[in-house]
Amino acid sequence: MYNKVTLIGRLGKDPEIKLLDENTKIARITLATNESYKDKSGEWKDKTEWHNIVAWRGAADRAERQLKKGMLTFVEGKIGYRNYTDKDGVERYVTDVTAFVIKPLEKPENPVSTNDPTQPQEGIKVDEKKEETSGQDTSNKEDDDLPF
Repeated sequence: MYNKVTLIGRLGKDPEIKLLDENTKIARITLATNESYKDKSGEWKDKTEWHNIVAWRGAADRAERQLKKGMLTFVEGKIGYRNYTDKDGVERYVTDVTAFVIKPLEKPENPVSTNDPTQPQEGIKVDEKKEETSGQDTSNKEDDDLPF
């Protein structure tokens, strides 16, 4: 059996950080992904999905240090479901992605300022450490304009 989720999207707000005990930190993150499609009449439509991301311990530490609202972010983890009863006695169901990997796809000191976190931004910087250490000339790559 296999449970794996990979998402690339923009943060809807800064991570919410909680310390459950002296050794257990949790980060809650909202991530927006956007897709475009043509409807029956041929008009382009945008659809935004909001994902609840939960990161524990080290991943929560990295999220707290590196992530800010609006940043393009890579998340890899597993999907999970939980339920609870609210204060009015109504049973609520929640879907979360428990993140194992969270990586900003742009520099944290230069977060994107945007009113719509789902829209692409100019000048997105990615982590190029692998290319720098590979010793290969990457100047003639065909996919240089890809944001990831």
